[in-house]
Amino acid sequence: MRNGARRRPIRLALARLLLVVFAAAAAPARAQLDLDPFGLDADPAKDPPAKATLVSERTALVAGSVNWVGIRFELRPGWHIYWPGQNDTGFAPRVRWRVPDGIEIGPLGWPAPSRYTAPGDILDHVYERSVTILVPVTVPPDARGPVTLEAALNWLVCEQICLPGAADVRLTLDVVGPDRTPEASADAALFGAARARLPRSTPKEESRVRFERTGTDVTIRVPGAARIAFYPGVSSAPVAALLRDGAADGDTLRLRVPARRSDDDARFAGVVEAWTASGKTFVLESIGGPREGEP
Repeated sequence: MRNGARRRPIRLALARLLLVVFAAAAAPARAQLDLDPFGLDADPAKDPPAKATLVSERTALVAGSVNWVGIRFELRPGWHIYWPGQNDTGFAPRVRWRVPDGIEIGPLGWPAPSRYTAPGDILDHVYERSVTILVPVTVPPDARGPVTLEAALNWLVCEQICLPGAADVRLTLDVVGPDRTPEASADAALFGAARARLPRSTPKEESRVRFERTGTDVTIRVPGAARIAFYPGVSSAPVAALLRDGAADGDTLRLRVPARRSDDDARFAGVVEAWTASGKTFVLESIGGPREGEP
């Protein structure tokens, strides 16, 4: 069962790749018949389904401090990119940094995703419309002058089909001394919105999430929730029937995981989100292991 679960995402990803190849091969016929079921006749160079940029929370970097920049994705309606957790298809954006000596890039802060279902019992955890991935940047105390941060990005963006995307993005900012506080940038509001979606790692005695595992049974409860969902981390033990059982009305999820035959089976980690009756998120926590999405 476990090997089959691992093969399933590969089969689904190959199926989507074949759709891309088929659609590209059929382009002349579509032009002749004036059919474009997947919207592929749009020029991706002129109107790409996903656009990436680097943005900064403040107008300058402060020496000797942790500063915040963001990888910003803007998506065309109907398209999505992936969260770095368990997905049936696709992979999260990948980044390779090129920064000056002494500059340190910390772990990325991934906002919580939403569940996305597709025909064929496909379940992914995705971002739609837009997302800002938070990036902590530590600047040495003796740094001054302009600094350029560069990142090579690769991603998969999907709608009815999937398309690969890539971009080299850069951001140049002045570095000021630790005695100065730079002004907020024009993009500062994006960082507040992203932080509001960052899962928190809360001490057990302060957490609103009640988590219990007995053998292969896992119970997650958030008292007072009108709806609850679980987004499994990439290294978590797989959850049986995640499409059916991973989200539910009420305050309780009951999940099943493999028996503990290995360290992989023993680990259960991910993000719990709970909503009020009005649809407002009031709990967003990492559980069961290292933080998922929190820098």
